[in-house]
This record gives sequence, structure tokens and C-alpha cells, in this order.
Amino acid sequence: MILFLLCFFGVKASLLVRDKNNPCVAYGNASTFNITSLFNWPVQVTEGGYIYNLDCRGGVFPNATTVNIAVGQQSSRTGIHYNAGEVTGALWFAEFNWFRGSSSTFQIMYPASQTKVIYPPYDADGEGIRVSHLTFVVDKTVPKPTIEMLGEKPYTEYNFVIRGKCIGQPDRSTEKGYCDPAL
Repeated sequence: MILFLLCFFGVKASLLVRDKNNPCVAYGNASTFNITSLFNWPVQVTEGGYIYNLDCRGGVFPNATTVNIAVGQQSSRTGIHYNAGEVTGALWFAEFNWFRGSSSTFQIMYPASQTKVIYPPYDADGEGIRVSHLTFVVDKTVPKPTIEMLGEKPYTEYNFVIRGKCIGQPDRSTEKGYCDPAL
């Protein structure tokens, strides 16, 4: 399954190890990725008639039955909420040997879990078919982190880009070992 996802989404990086206590942290080889203080979570982005709520900790829909939703999609027209990605299934990708390479990006993929049978007869509510893909770009020309919704392509894949000079990427010059946007 992971190999399929790597090929399908064109990720050219290693799978990172997620922290067992903090869903906003992952590790490579002697490197820490920490987006805990990247934004004042949850962060909201509006695009194409939808409101997207993102939170690396989960819980974007307080009254939802699934509390680990990291990306929620809400129709501006109907107010209906959709699970667009969960914390529990999150996959983090980056150059595993961050300091050896010249990489300036890392990624998180948040798939929604499939809790119902989705083959015929298909229940068209869209449960379990959404995935959100966040690409983090270290850009020294952007002093404060920004987030942009790039669109829904392919269908039911929601693409976001986060840019900034300090976006939680590994940084050996700090005591914490990562660039903390809160500082």
C-alpha cells in the first residue's frame, strides 16, 4: 500500500518516523521535523466554495465522531463537513538524511480512513475517498509561514503548500534541532 502511494503521488523522499506522542513531529536520520508551532492551529483556508480546516493535532471538527481529523472540508453552500484526512494515517516524507542532501521540502499526506464498504452499491457521500497532501517549502524570502490551497487535483486529492524560512524543518544551529517558527 505504501509503495502504491509513493508511486501514485510521485513522492521522491523517504518515509519518516512519526513521533509516538506528538502527531506534529516526525524524525529522519539525526533530524527532527516539528510543525507544532507552525501556525495557531487550526488554520483555515477558503478555496473554490469550500472551507478547509487544518490541524496537525487533529480535532478540526469538534463534534465529529472521528476526533483525529487533520484536514476537514466544509461546503460553503451547504455547511456539510467532509473528512479530508486523518492524523492516524499520516505519512511524512522527506530526505531521510536531511543534512547530507540539498532538499528544501518535506511533505505530509493525510488520507481519510475507509470505514464503510465502498464498492457497489456505492454510498456516494464520499467517505474514505479523500486525501490531503501538504508540501512544506523552505523559502528564505518568506519571513512568516504562509499556506495556500493549490486545488483539488486529481479528484478528491487536496493540495496545499506551506512556505516560509522557518517551517519546522531540521536545523542543527538551534538547541531544539529544528527551526521553530514560534521563535
